[in-house]
Amino acid sequence: MKILILCTGNSCRSQMAEGLLRSFDPGLEVFSAGTEPAAVVHPLAIQVMAELGIDISQAKPKRADQFLHDDFDYVITVCDHANETCPVFLGPVRHRLHIGFEDPAKVTGSNEFILDEFRRIRDEIRVKFDDLYRQQIRKEMTTCDKSLGFIGAGRVARILLEGFKRVNGPMQDIFVSDINPKVMTDLQNKYPYIKTTDNPAEVARQDYVFLALHPPAIPAGMEAIKNGLKKEAVVISLAPKVTTERLTAGLDGFNRIARWLPTAATFIGKGYNPCFYSPHLSSAEQASLTALFSSVGGCIRVAEDKIEAYAMIITMGPTYFWFQWQQLFELGKTFGLSEEELKSGLPAMLKGAIEIFYHSGLTPEQVNDLIPVRPLAEDEAAFKAAYQTRLTALFHKLKK
Repeated sequence: MKILILCTGNSCRSQMAEGLLRSFDPGLEVFSAGTEPAAVVHPLAIQVMAELGIDISQAKPKRADQFLHDDFDYVITVCDHANETCPVFLGPVRHRLHIGFEDPAKVTGSNEFILDEFRRIRDEIRVKFDDLYRQQIRKEMTTCDKSLGFIGAGRVARILLEGFKRVNGPMQDIFVSDINPKVMTDLQNKYPYIKTTDNPAEVARQDYVFLALHPPAIPAGMEAIKNGLKKEAVVISLAPKVTTERLTAGLDGFNRIARWLPTAATFIGKGYNPCFYSPHLSSAEQASLTALFSSVGGCIRVAEDKIEAYAMIITMGPTYFWFQWQQLFELGKTFGLSEEELKSGLPAMLKGAIEIFYHSGLTPEQVNDLIPVRPLAEDEAAFKAAYQTRLTALFHKLKK
């Protein structure tokens, strides 16, 4: 998917939009330009984007006219006034959109006021481009013409099938095999359009073959499919610990492999999912996989040696907090709050807490100091010790 973002003036709005779109999906090919680009990216644009963990400091401001005869899937103008006054694009375009924002570089006032205006425009861009990405761009990218096969019908298979269904609707040509007939029956009752089989070789004949298994079961899964794989198939492992080198060895030299770790939020199409592709997959094949993976959340390309760290911190991360959120929910009811109040208040609290902790510019100590009463302060050492000992031990086990 090739996208150009244009604006009048110095292009700081288009550069922030470019950085945000890339953060939503690293597989997108995004460019930004202005009619009068500055020599360097505006330092306040760099600062407010860095507050979101997005680095645009190395971006090179470009003139709009250097793209005027290129082909794009989307050309999006972000000028703050009528679309007619934005740069005219002459090249072939499938979609032309105008999403206007004020130019924060033109704001006058105190340094603090100008910085706040950059943050306000950044947040407006983030909301509107997130809507565009989720409601239009991602759906357009994720039409999958490949057949899918799952070895394993457990939790991770359910997460993916539900995520795919919610985003793409029921998908055809999905085959699932599991050694437990009841698990397959339960899965088919939930997703009646899938095909279940007790013959793993049938799964192996599909275009994308998912090893939806825990690491100890991966060797048996590879043994079951290795003789039936098509030469153009891709094997996608959904587990940590088992590297592409070990997967290739277990598949008797088959090296068309991807690794992908779906998080629980993939179930609702909002995952943050690390992936790694074998160099034996072409760039076009990697782009097709990224399109499918991105349909259920962010597809984050990472180095293979970081997969286990992502598994510990990102994939398993929610389990370290969910029980605490539930305890707060139950306590809230005993304190007189209704379920409706808690279902609104707790997510809002958590969202705000995350934003201020990671994006306020304050240190962790300064954030902690904002609230004078910390009822669990005496228990923090025990919590930290549990994190340190249990998670470190499991991480080293996964890396063996």
